[in-house]
This record gives sequence, C-alpha cells and structure tokens, in this order.
Amino acid sequence: MNHTFSQSITLKLQPYSQRIEMVLIAISLSAGLLLYVKVAVQPILIISLAILALLYFLRAYEPPKELSAENGPYGFATLLVHSILPKILWISSACGVVALAFFFADMAGYKKLSKIAVLTIFIALVILLLASLAGSKSKFNYSILFRVIPLLVIDVYLVQNG
Repeated sequence: MNHTFSQSITLKLQPYSQRIEMVLIAISLSAGLLLYVKVAVQPILIISLAILALLYFLRAYEPPKELSAENGPYGFATLLVHSILPKILWISSACGVVALAFFFADMAGYKKLSKIAVLTIFIALVILLLASLAGSKSKFNYSILFRVIPLLVIDVYLVQNG
C-alpha cells in the first residue's frame, strides 16, 4: 500500500504518539507555570508547543479504524463522523496550539489563528452533536474531545482577552 510522506511518518509515530503528547503537554504546562512566576523559559514553552502542534497535525493523517461490514453499507454521515470530523478536529487543534505558541512568542497573528481554531472546533463539535443525535452508525473516537475542549476554552480566552 502506497502512503504519502505524512502518512508514513504518522504510522511510524502512532505507537508513541500518546506518550510524546503527554510529555509535551507536561513540559508546556511546567514551562507555562515557570513563566508565570517570571522564570525565563519562553523558548522551551514555544518549542514544546510547536512540536505538539506538529504532532496534532500529523495525527490528522492517521488512517481511520476499519468499520465492520455487518451493519451494511455506509453513507456520507458515517464517513463524516468516522473520518472527516476527526481530521478537522486534529488540524484545528494544531492551529490552536500554534496560536498559543504565537501568543507566548509575542508574534502577530495569534488572534486570527485562535479565531480559526475556535470556529472550526465549534462547528465540528456541533456537527458531531447533530450526528450523534441523529443516531449515526459510526463509532467516534471521543478521546480527541479531551484534547479539543480545553484547547477551545484557551483559544476563546485568547480571542476575548489576548
């Protein structure tokens, strides 16, 4: 099976991606707390956020888990919930983390990135809610919501008060 470059990297990182993500989040939170008490760790925070954004972007290229054929043919709603929405959420999460890195680096454009992330995450969550209320056949990987919702709150704060 031929894979694109990003898919081959994603497949190699897939067994380690959750561990790498937890380490990067721990480093980012620690550096953020140290930055709050006026310790100069801004480069560490920016680098860890940039790597986390790259990891989130690459997670969008993970191949979706196979659907069982016993429920019959699948339509667009199943494709939307099973494949398209997770990709949108991972890419918008990467956009939100880049906005955080821009904010801590005092770079222009973080508000625009935050707005893009907030809007895409919110729209994807509304579509996911509507699909689950409509009784979609597909099983959505809800673990992504534990990453997306806190990031949504942080980006909303950046848009409002940044």
